[in-house]
Amino acid sequence: KKFREDLFYRLTRFEIKIDKFGPKITRIYYDNGLKTITSEKSECRYSFARDFVFENATRMGSDGISHFAGWMGKTYYLQCKDSLGNKGERIKIKPY
Repeated sequence: KKFREDLFYRLTRFEIKIDKFGPKITRIYYDNGLKTITSEKSECRYSFARDFVFENATRMGSDGISHFAGWMGKTYYLQCKDSLGNKGERIKIKPY
């Protein structure tokens, strides 16, 4: 068969953004319970144990960006994870 010279090529461009960072907790406050706001949709969990393990911690209620839990008057250890599995910094919240 003879090579066809009437073939055409289409150029497609795309951009890949790699997300290696977990969600940031941008606000923490008390409003009839512990409330937090994150920088992106995420799942947040807390524990009262210093040796916090995310998978074993208690899941906070959430709409994706706002997260809430009951107030126990104890020190909370809190961490959030995005949909790609990136975990943010673990923080310590102490009641006064």
